[in-house]
Amino acid sequence: MWALSPTVFALLSKNLMIVHGDLAVHFPAIQYAVLYTLYSHCTRHDHFISSSLSSSSPSLFDGAVISTVTTATKKHFSIILNLLGILLKKDNLNQDTRKLLMTWALEVAVLMKKSETYAPLFSLPSFHKFCKGLLANTLVEDVNICLQACSSLHALSSSLPDDLLQRCVDVCRVQLVHSGTRIRQAFGKLLKSIPLDVVLSNNNHTEIQEISLALRSHMSKAPSNTFHPQDFSDVISFILYGNSHRTGKDNWLERLFYSCQRLDKRDQSTIPRNLLKTDAVLWQWAIWEAAQFTVLSKLRTPLGRAQDTFQTIEGIIRSLAAHTLNPDQDVSQWTTADNDEGHSSNQLRLVLLLQYLENLEKLMYNAYEGCANALTSPPKVIRTFFYTNRQTCQDWLTRIRLSIMRVGLLAGQPAVTVRHGFDLLTEMKTNLSQGNELEVTIMMVVEALCELHCPEAIQGIAVWSSSIVGKNLLWINSVAQQAEGRFEKASVEYQEHLCAMTGVDCCISSFDKSVLTLANSGRNSASPKHSLNGESRKTVLSKPTDSSPEVINYLGNKACECYISIADWAAVQEWQNAIHDLKKSTSSTSLNLKADFNYIKSLSSFESGEFVECTEQLELLPGENINLLAGGSKEKIDMKKLLPNMLSPDPRELQKSIEVQLLRSSVCLATALNHIEQDQKWQSITENVVKYLKQTSRIAIGPLRLSTLTVSQSLPVLSTLQLYCSSALENTVSNRL
Repeated sequence: MWALSPTVFALLSKNLMIVHGDLAVHFPAIQYAVLYTLYSHCTRHDHFISSSLSSSSPSLFDGAVISTVTTATKKHFSIILNLLGILLKKDNLNQDTRKLLMTWALEVAVLMKKSETYAPLFSLPSFHKFCKGLLANTLVEDVNICLQACSSLHALSSSLPDDLLQRCVDVCRVQLVHSGTRIRQAFGKLLKSIPLDVVLSNNNHTEIQEISLALRSHMSKAPSNTFHPQDFSDVISFILYGNSHRTGKDNWLERLFYSCQRLDKRDQSTIPRNLLKTDAVLWQWAIWEAAQFTVLSKLRTPLGRAQDTFQTIEGIIRSLAAHTLNPDQDVSQWTTADNDEGHSSNQLRLVLLLQYLENLEKLMYNAYEGCANALTSPPKVIRTFFYTNRQTCQDWLTRIRLSIMRVGLLAGQPAVTVRHGFDLLTEMKTNLSQGNELEVTIMMVVEALCELHCPEAIQGIAVWSSSIVGKNLLWINSVAQQAEGRFEKASVEYQEHLCAMTGVDCCISSFDKSVLTLANSGRNSASPKHSLNGESRKTVLSKPTDSSPEVINYLGNKACECYISIADWAAVQEWQNAIHDLKKSTSSTSLNLKADFNYIKSLSSFESGEFVECTEQLELLPGENINLLAGGSKEKIDMKKLLPNMLSPDPRELQKSIEVQLLRSSVCLATALNHIEQDQKWQSITENVVKYLKQTSRIAIGPLRLSTLTVSQSLPVLSTLQLYCSSALENTVSNRL
């Protein structure tokens, strides 16, 4: 029998040098023809996957004939993987060739997962190179190629090593904020297929760093003067009021970006083209350009003259700050939404407002003080204007810093609060400020540092306030205990401080003394007011101190937070009663716990397995109830509006709403399992629950998108856990259908 030499496979894959770069540039049609011929040849032989496996696992195939036949082709599959990996990473491929390779790669990926006997192939070095080639195509401009790369990685996700899974997490973070809906959905699905420990342990996000560097490079460039008043109006109207003036099929932010580019400067762009489809880049660009326009126009904007611009922004900030003190304060443009996606949009707008103020302060400082090398100097007329009005700008910033700090805490941006707090404390120290305003400022800085889990920094604030300002605030060290995760000790110390401040014994007995004794062992920092001897505890009351009512309210809520953190629901209830009695004793109207006690009771009932009581408590909470889908009297629920119409832009409120939805789903399923015997009715309920959980997953992915939009270096832990819980519950229910 005659045999070709070289073989068809060797001729097409090696001898014709289809990997050569010049071939792709000068003769793309020839490269495509050779690759298509090779692809057709490999498809006829199932890409030689079986023969490749037989060489590494002879026990799977018996007989000398099979061994003889497969010897010649035993390395073919590895060569295919290697060839695909090399070609897919090349930038100069013809578009048709790339599409062919992606189709080929998807077929190979699906085939590799077809049987468990192919598992040894995942350890091949060429497989690693193949996956890197797929990852290189996840951020290309062509949507179809991007989706095919995502599908291939999703098919292989359960067999990828940790280093490739971490790269998948990087890519998913960027693509979650892609302007295309299909891309966002596909990569959201890919993210949920990656193990949770890999997702949460990955803090080295290459693409996020690339976005950050690109934005810094853009900020250091000279202004292009192509951002016009109408562009500023579009951006600021969305941020302040949620209005979108530009309509159309395409993303209005992307159209705005390209409308501000010029052909003669297109080669000078500092932002990679593959990132221009992501809202993270587009929003950061838009906010910087809006702030730069404000400075270059000498504060005269579509909002009005310089004074009007300042007053409009200040009014919005102050109204939001008032909302943090009094939730009844009307800020409907920040709390209402037509659907669930609208609430995520409100959170984004709040973060963008803070970023705009940050950029505006940087650019104003650069205008009247100058900057060594980070920012380019504005024109002389702009520098003269801001140098003349320097004191006015600084006074305005000082006037609104306290409000910005409150809004920073509301928006879940504690770093913003810390930055403005340090600036404000520096000014207060210079002016020798005393009184409640200083204590409130310190309180907010300490709270922001607690959210950032910085106990040492909090202790530093305590030392600074005592030695520099002369204000000995003992309660600061208790916040440091909470930031360190010592919730039991912190909760008791909060109660001590409240007793000292109010002169009323408001301590509760519902806490585990053995745990607290263990926590205090080996430490000499125990409070002199409490002694833990067996079951006895004495509180030495003193005269009420002259503390800010806001600080007293803060400490009451911090004690409640500690009990919630350790899931001690009985202590939370007892603390609520203690605060109620304290309000009666002191006639204080400023002491109000923020915790929703219907929510607390539902968690307690669910943990105890009392689903009937849990259902009753859940019905008292806002949002659509899943039990109505199981035979309630209400008309069919709109699955795109599971959240309440009114919801604070505080991220913690959204997290609580997601937990409530997960509770409702779980209770509904548990009740259905115990009471429903008809298969038809069970199927109807589970189908509705799956739809409910799908929407819950869409809501839960919102905070993950926001973390990328703000160029955060890590994913939010709680929101990621909620996403995975809803996905796991959805998969469990779907598997029972």
